[in-house]
Order: sequence, then C-alpha cells, then structure tokens
Amino acid sequence: MRKFLLKILHWLKKPSGWGVALITLLFGVLLSLTIMAIRLAPRSKVHEIFSYLLYGATAVLLSYLVYVIVLGIKQISERLNNHKGLLGRLKLDYEFRTLIFAIGSGLFAAVVSAYYFTLFSLTFSLWFGALAGYYLVLVLTRGWVLLSRATARRRRENADMVKLRDARSYFGSGVMLVLLAYAFAGVLVLTVVRGFHKEYVGLTIFVAALYAFLKISFAIYNFFKANRREDFTVRTLRNVNTADALVSIIALQAAMLQKFIPQGSPLDAHAFNAVTGAVVFLLILGMGTYMIARGHRRMKMLQTRVAPEGEEEGEGEEEGAGA
Repeated sequence: MRKFLLKILHWLKKPSGWGVALITLLFGVLLSLTIMAIRLAPRSKVHEIFSYLLYGATAVLLSYLVYVIVLGIKQISERLNNHKGLLGRLKLDYEFRTLIFAIGSGLFAAVVSAYYFTLFSLTFSLWFGALAGYYLVLVLTRGWVLLSRATARRRRENADMVKLRDARSYFGSGVMLVLLAYAFAGVLVLTVVRGFHKEYVGLTIFVAALYAFLKISFAIYNFFKANRREDFTVRTLRNVNTADALVSIIALQAAMLQKFIPQGSPLDAHAFNAVTGAVVFLLILGMGTYMIARGHRRMKMLQTRVAPEGEEEGEGEEEGAGA
C-alpha cells in the first residue's frame, strides 16, 4: 500500500501528458457539476454538503492545474538557460524581461483605453469613462518609466544620474498610483452602487478566473523579487503590475458574483464587492504613498552626490575657457 501511494505521489509531482489531459477533463466535469450546484438552490442538508464537497474538489484540482502550468513553465525556463539570442536574454536578464513585458502590457492597456474612450464618446456612459481613465493612468505610468530609462541610455548618463532618474520615476509613479487608486475608486462606486461590471460570455468567465489567478500570483511573486533589487525601474514596473493585478481580481469577483448568486439569495454581492474593493483601494493607495516617500528620500540622497559632480564639470569648463 505504501509503495502504491509513493507511486501516485511521484506521478502527481511529474505527471505525463495523458495524465494532465485526464486531470483537465476531470476538472471540467467537476466544474460543470459545481456550476449546476450553484445555480440550484439547496434543497436539503445532503445537497448542501455535496455542494461544498464539489467546491472543495474543484478548488483542489484548479490548484493542481496551476502547479502543472508552473511546472511546465519551469521546464521551458530550464531549456532556455542554454539558448542564445532574444529568448535566452529574456530568461536570464530580469531587467530586460521586465522592460519587454512592460512594453507589451503598456501597448495592450493603450488599446483597451482607446476602446473604452470610443465607447464613452458614443454612449456618454460613466462606466466606460471610468474604465478609460483607469487604463489611461496605467499607460501614462508605464510610458513615463520606460521613456525615462530610454532617455538615460540615449544620453549615456553616469551611474548616479541614472539612479537619480530612476528615483524620480519611482516618485512620479507613486503619484500616478495614487491617481490610479482614485480612478479605481470611481469604477468601484459604479460597480457597487449601480451594479456595473464586465460581462463574460458563457464559460469564458472561468478562463478569465484562471488568468486572473495566475496574474495576481505572478504579480505578487515579482513584487517581492523586484523589491529586493537595487534597480528602481524594475521595482516601479513590478509595483504597477501588482496594482493592475489587484484591480483585475475585484473586476472578476463582481462579474462572478453577479453571474452565480441566484436571485433571492441572502448573500449580498454589493457588500462583498464593497469590502474587497475597499481593501484593494487601500493597498494601491498605500503602495503609491510609500513610493512617494521612498522616492523623495532617495532623490534627496542622490542629488547631494550628483550636484558636486556637476559643479566640478562646470568649474573645469570655466578653467578651459580662461586658458
């Protein structure tokens, strides 16, 4: 019996292709049963217990599928260690990878912002206007940080000047995160008070749920990893990504509660959204405030180191002119 359990454990650690397909199929079946259990009001204690068991089993399988995805990413990552060129650099250079992903996410946010601005101009809906403003703040924040780093490289600034420019970007992005928090507050008010939320067609809401779960998981991991580094550009971009991921969680929650809580249920979706939204708002506001304080302190420290160098260069030029 013990050997059998060890074999199962070993198989779960490194599942084969057909095993992953089987687990995915089983997850789909349990997910369908869970949806049916949610849609049907509990008729007896047995039905209620069975529903909770289904929820638990589905959650366990979802967690295992996330583990399989992470395992697959790790295997691909190991293969890229010996790969030269762009893919190899993406794997090995954390700063380069952060900048590339920031460019991609910034372009995506720009497209989404333009889309919502178009809808706002056609419908004059406050919901579309709030979403357009939220994504615009994301675009401006990422764009400013990337432009600052590109300017430093183009001018071939010395290390202290680059650090000072990064500190200014960190400070400015903190201000933008505070603005982002209040832009999110506008979206939250419309979600809670008027019941506005993003609509998902059919089972796409479960794909969105998996995406949001992975997004917040990677964002939190990179948040702590980036904040152990000295590169403030990387810190800034990862902080912005974390704020973005936090907002995606409340947006998904609002859609799921609206979709699955039956009418007449004692559960209050507005209360859930208000509490979660308030927590997200405070986290983003706190992150932005911390970045403002930390960035200001770092700027003052670096300015005292950069200013004497600038004075020495000015004195050298005057001496050369006098000669």
